[in-house]
Amino acid sequence: MSAFFHFQDIHLFPSYLFQTYFRHSEPNLEIKALDVNSGVDFILSTWKYAKEGSRPYVEKIVERNESGAVYKDGKPVSAIVTVPDGLLAMLYTLNDHRKKGYAKVAVKYAMREQAMNGMTPCLTVELRNEPSKAFHESLGMKVAHVSDWVTFHKPGFD
Repeated sequence: MSAFFHFQDIHLFPSYLFQTYFRHSEPNLEIKALDVNSGVDFILSTWKYAKEGSRPYVEKIVERNESGAVYKDGKPVSAIVTVPDGLLAMLYTLNDHRKKGYAKVAVKYAMREQAMNGMTPCLTVELRNEPSKAFHESLGMKVAHVSDWVTFHKPGFD
């Protein structure tokens, strides 16, 4: 089985990383890295590529890599994680919490964590996903290049 993906790599201007990233007056709101327990469940319930058997992979990336999340009443409502190739991915905000700036906060937090660990924050966006492209451009990100990804999956080697 193979899959073909057409992506834009988007990179951040470095000066953006250390700006103040969120002011809020909502009670019970917390900005932090994803924790393994609720973070894994959040990613598995929102990631469009999650499938049976994804849990060990997601546990490893949440446990080992930089992430950013907005928690409301102790539960994540918006989050993003760094995947093994160093890209930020799996961004999602629950429907009831959209249009409040939470995704921007989660992304900025994760980018800051990456930069503090010597990484250059970057991510990919599917070319056909116009809302995602506009969102990331609103963060000050620019397209670095367009790339095609081809993935191959050996049956039984998940």
